[in-house]
Parts: sequence; C-alpha cells; structure tokens
Amino acid sequence: MNDAKYFIIGPGAGDLLGRRVPETAITFESTREFDLWRQGKTSGELAPTIEVDVRAALREIRHPRTDLQGEVLAIIETLCQRRTVPARVQDLVRSERSRSSFYRTWREAIPEPPKQFLDRVGLLYARRLIEQQGLSRKEAAYLAGYGSTWLMGQAILRRAERNAGISRHDAAEKSDLC
Repeated sequence: MNDAKYFIIGPGAGDLLGRRVPETAITFESTREFDLWRQGKTSGELAPTIEVDVRAALREIRHPRTDLQGEVLAIIETLCQRRTVPARVQDLVRSERSRSSFYRTWREAIPEPPKQFLDRVGLLYARRLIEQQGLSRKEAAYLAGYGSTWLMGQAILRRAERNAGISRHDAAEKSDLC
C-alpha cells in the first residue's frame, strides 16, 4: 500500500480539515474510491466509453453523425472508444497533421470549436458518471478531462454563460456539478 497513517473518506474529504490535510493522510471522496485504491485499480478501468456522450453532444449542436466524413469521422469514432475525455485538443490531432489543417477540417465538419465540443462531451460524461456510475465529483472530473473539480466547475460556468447568457454566479447556483 503506502506509508499513510490516516485515511479520510467522505465527500469533500480534502476540504474537511480546511485544506490542511496531514502529509501522512490520503483522502478519498467515497468508499468506492477507497476500495478501488486498495485493489490497485482506478475508476478509469471501470468507466464506460464516452460514445453515448459524444453522440449526445452531436445531438445538442444539431449535427447528425451521419454527416461526418473523412478524418473528422475517424476522430469522432476514435473518441467514442475512449474511457476518458481528452484534456487537450492536441490529443485529438494526429501527429502527421498540422494544427491549422486540423482546425480547418474540423470547422468545415462541425460548427462548434473542438475545445467547446470536448467541454460539452466532458460535462455530459461527468454527469453520467456521477448519476449512473456513482463516482465522486473528483473521479468524474478526472475522467471527463478536467484536472480538478474546480476546473470542471469553470467549464460548467463557461458553458452556461455561452448558452444561456447568464452570469457565472447564477450558473454556479443552478449547477449541481460545481
């Protein structure tokens, strides 16, 4: 295992001690996360693919998957097989393609910029992982391509501002993922 003397388990465990968790402590958001850690597994090994969320994101932007062709279709199909959402757009770009060529091809096929699309997929995936798989917000944020729950919250706020024209403060109050 490791040299930890304390295991703190519970929602917001890292915040439990006012962000002053002893160096000898390991925090877990849920007993499920603790059990996975004990077994040497990560929640990513048990997570479903993001295909459902990619399809949902395409529906949200009113873009049928059947209209996709060529390289963008290949990128979307590869994306569907993943169990985590790429944190960066560069993770979608094949090494032999230039970034400008990738963006041009994407823009011609999908009306939403790649980063916004990944945020959309990530938020859909995070919600599904929390609601259907019982993962903690921390686990869901990681698998959805965010390094922390705070970064996931910022993505929620950006999306709310963009889509509904509401302020970040109002969006934060309405979201249950923040």
